Amino acid sequence: MALEELKKIIEAALFMSPVHLTPEDFYKIARGYKLEEIKNALELLRKEFTERNSSLKINEAPEGWQMQVKDEYESKVIHLAAAKQFNKSVLRTLAFIAYKEPVKQSTLIKFRNNKAYDHLKLLEAKGFIQRKQQGPTYMINTTEKFKQYFGEQAIELKKISPEKPSST
Repeated sequence: MALEELKKIIEAALFMSPVHLTPEDFYKIARGYKLEEIKNALELLRKEFTERNSSLKINEAPEGWQMQVKDEYESKVIHLAAAKQFNKSVLRTLAFIAYKEPVKQSTLIKFRNNKAYDHLKLLEAKGFIQRKQQGPTYMINTTEKFKQYFGEQAIELKKISPEKPSST
C-alpha cells in the first residue's frame, strides 16, 4: 500500500511540475520514503504509463524526470499550455520574497535592484504578494493566492534543513 501512495505522490508531482524533477526532489516532497523506494516507484510508474498506452509519457533525462505529452498528441493540445505569467526576473524577485518572508522592501531592492519596484507592483496587482507599511519601508509577504498557485510545498520546502537523502 505504501508503494501505491508513493507512486501517486510522484505522479502528482510530475503532473504539476513544469521542470524535470530529480529523485532528490521527490525525496523532499515524499517525506518518509527512501531514495531507492523512490527510484523503484519512478520506474514502475513509467512502465505503467507505457503499458496502458497513455497519451502521456514519463521520461528520464540527465536533468531528471518529467511527464510529457507524447509527440503524436502534442500538436493537437499545445495551444492549451499555460502561457508564462511572469518572466524570469519577476520570478526571481518572487522567489526571494517567498524564501525570506517576511522581507523588508529595502532589503529586497538592495538584493534585486531598482527593477524590483516594477516587479512588486505587478506581483501585488496579481495578488501574489502583500505589502504593509512598517516605518520607512514595507514588509512583504506572499499571499494565499501564491500558496494556491505554487502549492504549500513552495513555502514548506524552505523550512527543510538540507539533509542528505538515504539510499538504503
